[in-house]
Amino acid sequence: MSWLSLLLVGIAAVSLSAGGSVERPEIIAHRGASHDAPENTIAAIKLAWKQNANAVEIDIWQSADGRILISHDRSTKRITGVDMDIPETSSDELRKLDAGAFKGEAFRGEKLPFLEEVIDALPPRKKLYVEVKSGPEVLPELKKTIDSSRKRKQIVIIGFDLQTMTRAKKLLPQTPVFWLRGAVKDASSGKVVPFGEEVVRQTRENGLDGVDLQSPGISADTVRIAQASGLNVVAWTVDDPQEALRLSEIGVKGITTNRPALLLKALAEATSARP
Repeated sequence: MSWLSLLLVGIAAVSLSAGGSVERPEIIAHRGASHDAPENTIAAIKLAWKQNANAVEIDIWQSADGRILISHDRSTKRITGVDMDIPETSSDELRKLDAGAFKGEAFRGEKLPFLEEVIDALPPRKKLYVEVKSGPEVLPELKKTIDSSRKRKQIVIIGFDLQTMTRAKKLLPQTPVFWLRGAVKDASSGKVVPFGEEVVRQTRENGLDGVDLQSPGISADTVRIAQASGLNVVAWTVDDPQEALRLSEIGVKGITTNRPALLLKALAEATSARP
């Protein structure tokens, strides 16, 4: 048995002896299986499905001609080596860029995908988390794309801007919308401050369905408070199996990761170690 297996067995045993249980959360591939393939490409997304991820998370921007493309950054420089501003550039020009070669020759020729391509490739019973990186101007086209896909029940919208998320929920009332939040540190101690009642209150008051929180700020109380208000809790971005198990034990419903295969294996090992 590997050191990782021994570690997970030990943690699971402690949890179970305290009356807890290990339930596997939804594993969400961050920008696809981005540890192994170029982020936010069809290659990374297909690999995530091959690795049995439950969901994929992608980032969207709207081009100058109104098309929705997948990219984390507003500029294409980091991924393609060519500096184009997505909202100021036509989709035809953006699609000429190579978004895969930076990860290796095997991925040369990968393009910035259109959102429709990603949704078309979404298998049954899988989910797609769509992070809105731009402002609310993208929402009408996003609604049109989701409505025409016939896969509305498989799509979740997420974003950091609360106003944009609130408008998204009003525009797409049947689509789950989660508010993304980053963890913050106490100015004096330097320690991460757990998310509490305030983030839950704002999320609930704006009619959203859940929170997508940076993992160090998620405590058992965070999950308890959110669930008591009818909100789901998703964590980002976790590549450490021990942290994934902690989050699973406190009831987090989803974990976003660059390494879905690793976390799925680790959580399966922990579950199989239960008496």
